[in-house]
Parts: sequence; structure tokens; C-alpha cells
Amino acid sequence: GLLFTWDMIPIFFSRLYVEIFTSFLSSSLLYSFFANSTLS
Repeated sequence: GLLFTWDMIPIFFSRLYVEIFTSFLSSSLLYSFFANSTLS
């Protein structure tokens, strides 16, 4: 199973934040790209 120590928690949340941020950024970039390609 997963073994959590108090030292691992900030690392886990920072990695989770980075993953969410990068996925949000890439999806927004793709959305803007498709919106621009369909508009023009």
C-alpha cells in the first residue's frame, strides 16, 4: 500500500498541482488553437 510520511505530503501535492496545471494549460492551448483555426 501507500506509505505516507509528513515529508512526502508536500511533494505529493506539489506534483499533483503541477500535473493539474500542465493538463489545464495544454487543454486551454489546444482549445484556443482549435478556436482560432475554426474562426479563420
